[in-house]
Amino acid sequence: MENQIEHVARAFYDVQDNAAAWENASEETKELFRDDARTAIALMHEVQEQRLLEALKPLTTILPAYDVVETPANLSDAA
Repeated sequence: MENQIEHVARAFYDVQDNAAAWENASEETKELFRDDARTAIALMHEVQEQRLLEALKPLTTILPAYDVVETPANLSDAA
């Protein structure tokens, strides 16, 4: 995951006008971009999860007796 964060942070940094080389940026600047990268990656995962849940909704009409999506609540019930 850290590698993914670093790649996204570097990409955000590189699209800036007049950005110096990533290697020459201060650690403080890099960390700001890493924070932005973490946020972007988390939001992307949320969107992907929502899309998956939307895609699974039709299955609930086909298989009404089954809870198709395993949520933390479902998992704790099974334990």
